[in-house]
Amino acid sequence: MYKCTAKGCKATFNRRIGLGVHRVTCRHRFAEFKDALFSEPGSSSESEDDQRSLKRRKHDEGVNVAPECLPSPSPPPPAAAMQTRSGRTIRIPKRFVDFVPSNTEELAPHVSATLPEAPHLSSPLPYRSPTVEDAVEVEDIWELEPDVFGLYRTYTAPVQRDPEASRRATNQRPGCEPIADNDPRFANISWLSQNSTLGVGSDLDSSSLGPFPNCSQFRLIDWWHNASLTKSQEDFNSLLDLLHSKGFSIDDLQGLEAQQAQRLLDDFASPTGIFSTRDGWQQGTVNVPLPKTKVSYPSEQDAPTAAVPGLFFRRIIEVLRGVATDARFADEYHWVPHSLKWQPPVCAEGDDQPVQPNAPPSGDGDERSRPSPTPPDPVQVFTDLFNTEAMQREFEAIRRRPREPTDAADLEYGILPLMLWSDATHLTSFGSASLWPIYLYIGALSKYIRGMPTEFAAHHIAYIPSLPDTIQELYTQHYGTTPSADVLTFCKRELMQRIWLMLLDEDFMEAYKHGILIDCADGIKRRLFPRILTYSADYPENEASESGTPAGMLRASEKRIDNDQLHRDIQKARDLVFKKGYSLASTRVQALLDARSLNPIQTAFSTRLAPFGVNFYNMFVPDLMHEFELGVWKGTFAHLLRLLEAQGDDVVTEFNHRMRSLPTFGRDTIRKFWDNVSAQRKLAARDYEDFLQVMMPVFEGLLPLKDDETIADLLFELANWHALAKLRLHTEVTLDIFRVATTELYAAMRAFAATTCTRYETHELEREAEARVRREEKRHGAPPPNRRRKIVQFSTMKTYKYHSLQHYPDAIPEFGTLDGYNSQVAELEHRHAKRYYARTNKIEYTGQIASHQRRESLLRAIRIKDGYIPRHERLRAQREAARKHPRAQPSGPAYDEREDDLPPISPLSHYSISQSSRLPLYLGNWLAENDEDPATENFIPQLQAHLLARICGDVEDPTLAQLDGVEIHNDRIYRHKILRLNYTAYNLRREQDTINPRTHADIMTLAPSGDVDHPFWYGRVIDIFHTQARYTGPGATPAMTQWRRVEFLRIRWFEHDPEYLCGFTERRLPRLRFVHDDDPLSCAFSFIDPADVIRAAYIIPAFAHGTTTSLLRPSELARPPEDKDTDFKYYYVCIFADRDVYMRHLGGGVGHCGAGIDVEASRGNAFRATPPGYPSDDSPSLSTGLAEADADECDVHSESDDGWDEPDVREDGWWWDGGCDQDLDEFFARDNAVFAEHEGDEFDMDRDLDEENQQAADDVYEVEGFAPL
Repeated sequence: MYKCTAKGCKATFNRRIGLGVHRVTCRHRFAEFKDALFSEPGSSSESEDDQRSLKRRKHDEGVNVAPECLPSPSPPPPAAAMQTRSGRTIRIPKRFVDFVPSNTEELAPHVSATLPEAPHLSSPLPYRSPTVEDAVEVEDIWELEPDVFGLYRTYTAPVQRDPEASRRATNQRPGCEPIADNDPRFANISWLSQNSTLGVGSDLDSSSLGPFPNCSQFRLIDWWHNASLTKSQEDFNSLLDLLHSKGFSIDDLQGLEAQQAQRLLDDFASPTGIFSTRDGWQQGTVNVPLPKTKVSYPSEQDAPTAAVPGLFFRRIIEVLRGVATDARFADEYHWVPHSLKWQPPVCAEGDDQPVQPNAPPSGDGDERSRPSPTPPDPVQVFTDLFNTEAMQREFEAIRRRPREPTDAADLEYGILPLMLWSDATHLTSFGSASLWPIYLYIGALSKYIRGMPTEFAAHHIAYIPSLPDTIQELYTQHYGTTPSADVLTFCKRELMQRIWLMLLDEDFMEAYKHGILIDCADGIKRRLFPRILTYSADYPENEASESGTPAGMLRASEKRIDNDQLHRDIQKARDLVFKKGYSLASTRVQALLDARSLNPIQTAFSTRLAPFGVNFYNMFVPDLMHEFELGVWKGTFAHLLRLLEAQGDDVVTEFNHRMRSLPTFGRDTIRKFWDNVSAQRKLAARDYEDFLQVMMPVFEGLLPLKDDETIADLLFELANWHALAKLRLHTEVTLDIFRVATTELYAAMRAFAATTCTRYETHELEREAEARVRREEKRHGAPPPNRRRKIVQFSTMKTYKYHSLQHYPDAIPEFGTLDGYNSQVAELEHRHAKRYYARTNKIEYTGQIASHQRRESLLRAIRIKDGYIPRHERLRAQREAARKHPRAQPSGPAYDEREDDLPPISPLSHYSISQSSRLPLYLGNWLAENDEDPATENFIPQLQAHLLARICGDVEDPTLAQLDGVEIHNDRIYRHKILRLNYTAYNLRREQDTINPRTHADIMTLAPSGDVDHPFWYGRVIDIFHTQARYTGPGATPAMTQWRRVEFLRIRWFEHDPEYLCGFTERRLPRLRFVHDDDPLSCAFSFIDPADVIRAAYIIPAFAHGTTTSLLRPSELARPPEDKDTDFKYYYVCIFADRDVYMRHLGGGVGHCGAGIDVEASRGNAFRATPPGYPSDDSPSLSTGLAEADADECDVHSESDDGWDEPDVREDGWWWDGGCDQDLDEFFARDNAVFAEHEGDEFDMDRDLDEENQQAADDVYEVEGFAPL
């Protein structure tokens, strides 16, 4: 029995999970918690007023007598509505509670003592290890207590170390500064500064400087490798800084030469770890058999071969040994998988909670649905590979097998999950230099670490050579004729498989079967079993790796299984080719393979892994970037541009103007569109991603109304699907919504193709015509190309990429969220290879790249041991700090030119405003100067009412005497330029927004409980202030009469358009308008507490509706000068601006702790009021009117009458089961045309990030917006 330890609580539970769920909402526990938080030890005799005063002082003045920001279990009651003397309501948002994912190490002792102990594993029964004679299936479950968000983990085996135990709020947000560690050292190799004991300590047995006898030689060689290729003034200054550094001596350089230094790095070896003797680059040659029609041989081995030199590779088994013994991520690895579950919050009786705006009335007559008081069932959560079904399934298989006879009973068995990427890349902007690397990542490491190139978590294991140009000559020498296209294709595919056979060598397969006994860097001895779980590749690499045909990617009803019959058919086909002399394209060969869309290629994965029962086809995972962003959406966007061109040049010009007029959002989340977007020049995947997020308001009204509605439906479904696909944390609920969203997307695409696309004659875009002409000119013997722009039709639905979208929802529970294995991870890693290439002599550069890769890895590992910080690293850290914490740029006459310094903000704080008082405003003079400005109307009464509520608590209908009791020190308020907001995102990461009244001024707050229109209010910050205030009126306590710092915001409010149907069910963004300054019911301006701001909002003008001057009289304070005293009539809330904004509007975000739409209400956001492309009053609801083809295509069927049933997903597979009964040649002719279309300089397929902002893109998890991932 488990009993609640809170004073006065008598609840008992049979299971630990029951106690954990209860503690999240236990009123007795949180009563103790509040007492500890709001009083110092030994101060229990203070009066209630004094305690409340102390609480306010701690918040407003930053008094460090107790932690500033600690989550409260439930929001406080709503504030009483205040009114002006004219009777207009002053807008006061609902109080927002900021939940912080922290541990007790960061709290004061008297506070942390009231919280539950750190999670620890509970062992219901002793661990029973299988023996060699008897492999017993263990069914015990080890549960951890839920955290404050209701998340908890379950294990099927006990673990000796909890990899989540050291997680802190400070390392949840890369954009937040650490609390104590402000060392700017090594900003680009942050893993080296995580712990001074990490790095090379376990790898270097001779000295901390590795092969170098002294620090002078190391520093000079390190400068040489990190300096730019073209020596600049900065490089010269860095060299001077190095020469004058402490400990550097010219005498230490005697005898040092460049070649000698290179040999020192190349020859250095450590007994163990990532720099061991065996873990180095090797060079090999691959022999590829050459078939010839009508030429037969006794066996395949007797056929002539072509030697392909230039393979550089590392032995995988040695890489894995180095990984397990490397100390830099020793405490981060999840060698034992777990199941992650979430107990959704329960709304306590009497508490109001914002829910979806269009929810049906509840049974008690309330106009808003409420979550049931009964605790909902736990929900499965998927974030990373180590809490997915694939890894748990592999781990259970390992546990069921007999243990090794020599292993102790308590030896921990773990899984070493391997994630592979292969993607060819161009090494230069011009020329043909290219590299085809294979990257290996360890899936036991968090994606928030391995996804950052600056963490150097990628392991380069091979550089694949291409078929040499001499193969044609060699083939001619053997057979007297040149090879056909089928033979060359066969050789390319065979080359890939031969390379993988070399990589999956005998040692690796021995470890696959028996594991590797390793003394891991965390001090625990384990037997780790390597398992290849994912293989990420672009379309050409995918086809070469799995050795199927394009048609095989389209089959939905027959899952391809790697079995003995398939092996026999492939071997028979190869015998026909080599032993009988049949052509590769002969009818007899194809008869064996076409039924399952195969090629006569025996894949290496099948050869090595089939004996272990592995169906290697399941390793190939979806590729969101190439299949959707650069596939489906890019093709759809191109056709939308064709539709605009069909309307005339004026429409295209208006489209470009609107795109350039869009505001930016976040720190590089949505950037400024400077060029004509319709030209599509030099665009990357992230650019197309940004286009999709903002396209609905931009495209509105550019086509006739009938087509405009259809396109709006399509754009909403595309953006909604993309937002769900980009989530970094999924639950069972969001996956259900994702499946329905896929169905809705297919329906919208079909409606668009069947209606709008048939009404217009569309032609190639100019850039498309130019690309076609270039392709045709390259064909030998072809007639001169037709340079006129051809008529084209919407063909995106006739590609493999379009039909692969249905597999995405099922891939997430299998392998984790899509960002974990997106091909963008490999694209980012290409930067390192390109930088290595720049240091080669450009001749036989592959081997040189491999050498540079090892040298720089060693230099990085040594650098942390040296006390010298290179100058370029110090400058880079300063630039990064300036980018993360920009100084406000004054704009407009009201702003002083002096800077508003803002120190680093603790991630535990919800907001931060500068402590500076350098921009004072004397209220009397300032109000007199702006007497005609409508933004100052009722300024003093509203400010008094706000300060009264902040000092004394919420006061209903304050009297004049109470308002007059509010005193402002010297009648001065102080202006600030920046407000920084920390918030906990849906995925429990601590994120940050910067609010600047001149650049990013829009915010969102919780709507009061009585607001049934929408769960959020939106406003525009026109000023940020603080003042020193006190209360001396009726009922004042001694604490209230003390001067205190109070920070507040001046807001111009938006209001929802009541006549506009919006939301997920209507496929429309929420539409807003500014509150009219003459509104008799509501004030257009008011003050709010910065603590009540949830985060920044992205508000986009409704361009189609034009501007107006009637909402507000001319105002220099409320509008920027460029607006010329006009407002747009309407604005749209971009709910797709980033993942967190999307989840706040969808509902059910784990990290939101019930602040917004609850989980049950979020389910309703999956469905639509009408099918796409039809008027709302002529069509049935989605659940009854959806086309059967859409439901069948996605394997999703209508929900039952009693709610959400599990979608009817076939049990025969999840990945290679997408299909369409279309002509396959047409499908893949159009798909391959995407690659051919962008040959040349117009578009670089490797370029997924903007070259101009590489700093921001170095960390794909640094910015919570959709960009750059």
